[in-house]
Amino acid sequence: MEPRKREHCSPVKEHAILVFGHTRPEALQFVLEGLSRQNAIGDTQVWLDGHQEFPELVPFVRACHDLEASYPKAQWYKYGSCCGFLKLFIDAVLLNCSRYKHLIILQDDCYPAPSAIDTLLSTLKEIEEDPHVFSVYGHHFGTTDEGPETTAFQCWGWASSSYKLQPVVTELSRLWHLPEPQALAWFNQHMTAEIRARMDVFRGRSESRLLEGRFCHDAAMAFLIARNRMSNRKTKEHVIYNFGIGDRCWHFTSFADSYLKPPFNMITRNDLIEHFSLQGLPGEDVLTGRHGRPEVQVLRTALADRSDLINHLDAEVQMLRTALATSEEVCTDRLDLIKRFDSKVQALRTALATSNQAKTKVGKHSWRKWASRLIRNSHALVAGFLALQ
Repeated sequence: MEPRKREHCSPVKEHAILVFGHTRPEALQFVLEGLSRQNAIGDTQVWLDGHQEFPELVPFVRACHDLEASYPKAQWYKYGSCCGFLKLFIDAVLLNCSRYKHLIILQDDCYPAPSAIDTLLSTLKEIEEDPHVFSVYGHHFGTTDEGPETTAFQCWGWASSSYKLQPVVTELSRLWHLPEPQALAWFNQHMTAEIRARMDVFRGRSESRLLEGRFCHDAAMAFLIARNRMSNRKTKEHVIYNFGIGDRCWHFTSFADSYLKPPFNMITRNDLIEHFSLQGLPGEDVLTGRHGRPEVQVLRTALADRSDLINHLDAEVQMLRTALATSEEVCTDRLDLIKRFDSKVQALRTALATSNQAKTKVGKHSWRKWASRLIRNSHALVAGFLALQ
């Protein structure tokens, strides 16, 4: 899984910027606007995951699609299925490794500062021929011991050369296509103390732990890079700002003060808008407005489902009513039959009680006729009870 030699790769163009989004139109708009302001939108590809007709996703995904009208110079890859970020990432990287020398990776919560693209590319030039440095990154961890290079992988705004990317992402794809329990077992089997130490450089941000319960894209990348004994270089300036905190975010759906401090070093949405003068852009309510509020669509779907359930239950109630009416008729008929048999039972009990007396009072022939009649009545009584079963 070592990087291929440089001469084996023959890309057509210098670089491409891969932007990934799904259900956050406002955030995606911020990133695209940041790229547009530094004349980089023409080098940008937008990879959007789909809604797969899930009503809670439809308005947000369609609002992301609508942004193409505002940024038509970008190339747009719009998925219909809800595939997940990792599928899009693998598709995008493997498609473009043969087309471009360098790839810049931005998720929809990674805002590029005005000099971000130039800074990433110039830093990438410094390590392009160095087989020991895998990537450059623009969102700094912010710790005092970070240094110019680190073995920790930063997935929030980074870039690499195609000849280094392709073998790593090919291996990532192989592992991702395994059943997840098998893939996680593979990571566990090959995890060493050295790999764990190279992944978990910064206290409070353990990448190796993320692979214990699920196939996490950035942790899997960090593992493969660490296994290759490669490092990552930060840009001289902090040029990528991650603001992925809140609903439907790639990273953190709820706020915590620790996210704003090293080693996360994030920024809030409001601070991002203020710092980079993004106030004039339409908000998410405006962007999603034409597609209807998702809460209404979810409610409509829920009501439709409940209507089907009500109709189904109503049919079952009608069946039960019919069965109950039939059961009542049967019970009435059986009660009458039981009463008739009860009278016969009483007669038999009386007959049995007086049988000894009758035996002494009647002749031999008459006794046999009486006993025969008693047996026939008993048989009829037993047959009647069996009919009730």
